[in-house]
Amino acid sequence: DLPDPLALDPAEELSRQDLAALLDRAMGYLPASTREALSMHYLAEMPHNEVALRLGMTINALEVRLHRARRQLRQVLNNELRVDAEAFGLTLDAEQEPGWRETNMWCFICGRQRLLGTFEPLPSGNVNMRLRCPVCSAHGCDITQTGDLIPLTLRSFRPAFKRVLQTFPRFYSQAFTTGSHPCPMCKQEAKFQGIKPQMLPEPFSQHYCIVLQCPQCGTVTATAITACLFDAQAQQFMAQHPRTIVEPEQLVEYKGQPAMRARLTDLMSASRLTLFIHPQTLQVLDTFLE
Repeated sequence: DLPDPLALDPAEELSRQDLAALLDRAMGYLPASTREALSMHYLAEMPHNEVALRLGMTINALEVRLHRARRQLRQVLNNELRVDAEAFGLTLDAEQEPGWRETNMWCFICGRQRLLGTFEPLPSGNVNMRLRCPVCSAHGCDITQTGDLIPLTLRSFRPAFKRVLQTFPRFYSQAFTTGSHPCPMCKQEAKFQGIKPQMLPEPFSQHYCIVLQCPQCGTVTATAITACLFDAQAQQFMAQHPRTIVEPEQLVEYKGQPAMRARLTDLMSASRLTLFIHPQTLQVLDTFLE
């Protein structure tokens, strides 16, 4: 059996000299806050309590961040830097991780790859549905991840994804109205920070994200792409045009008020659906089929 990628720490398999060279490159793919924590703990060899003090967080929250960082780091080592990691002798996952299988859904970022999916059992008894693209998710970012917030009994990806789209507005309307929302990872109450661009690496960087600040997990993001996809006309368009991509959202003015413009474009035809969305609530204001 392959070792559990969440339990296996890449830092423990490399010599200190090799670690510094490889991690320096690998960490370039990670968010700045993650790089800082990894650098302090692994490269500067600072103890947990000192790192937590410098970052202004609890030791428990730091351990959660490092745990997630190791997982992201391992995904980078298994993809972008796989050849280099193998040259160092690092034990990697198989080319396709156990549990991941190809779905019949096309990636709505690039439109060129079938999404891979898995259902991960959670300690709560729920399952976490994760969808990723073989190309777009090379930096470790899933296209979709339900966490522990949405009860899923379905084990078929397309119906489960439809359930996610139907549930999304109800969950995040709480954040927009009250200023907080349960963290999708740990369920602790997380503060809503706003809807912001450039919070994720390429190819997601041009898309806007819902940003939460969790006392346990730190910064948690969810792409606002889902706001486009839960609209009934958008779902109908994607059902008719499976090779649809969601173009990066742009801030524009619509009928005298600020709006976010999103476009769903079919790669196989000239069809396009334009949505105007409220930039603070993600409510769909209007749609136009071209």
